[in-house]
Amino acid sequence: MATTNAAGQEYSNESDGFKLAGGGTKRQLTVTGANVTLNGSGSNTYTFPASTDTLVGRSSTDSLANKTISLASNTLSGTTTQFNAALSDSDFATLTGVETLTNKRLTPRVGSTTSSATPTVNTDLYDQYNITALATNITSLSASGSPADGQKLMIRISGPAAHTVTWNGTYFISSGSSTLLTSTVAGKTHLVGFIYDSTAGKWVCVASDGTGY
Repeated sequence: MATTNAAGQEYSNESDGFKLAGGGTKRQLTVTGANVTLNGSGSNTYTFPASTDTLVGRSSTDSLANKTISLASNTLSGTTTQFNAALSDSDFATLTGVETLTNKRLTPRVGSTTSSATPTVNTDLYDQYNITALATNITSLSASGSPADGQKLMIRISGPAAHTVTWNGTYFISSGSSTLLTSTVAGKTHLVGFIYDSTAGKWVCVASDGTGY
């Protein structure tokens, strides 16, 4: 038999809990099940969904829908295999894994200087280095960094007047078919291409445009 409280709400004991109903807002609260505990203190507020739904337990197995997870305040952890299994259209690529990339374009890292007698190309930072307005003879063109075997490097040299170019032999050598550029032509641009040979420990010239364009 239901009992009415001071707010006009009816409450009654049920077989496995209690029911609170009625009152001015005509809401009904039914609590059933074993070992049900609702705790609150201070200004804590617990908001239940307005539509018919199911509360998700912290350790239960549930499927969530229409949820947004902010990575700014949450952490997702897992292996690449686990993340790839969750994807429906493709796979993640890793920094050190062996993967085949399709339809990708790698934008070359380009560095430059206007003029220098002793330019040094940091091959950890650049795939192409441009000397755009050479105004002096190059007495030692050097390289720095820790290049990988087979890494490519392009050097582009241009200037209004002709100048000589000396390559630092510690870093650069000619190949059997392509000789290092030794001088520029006034008003022309020259391209010199290299591949790094880790056995030789040097950048090997594989293409050199001595005529310019």
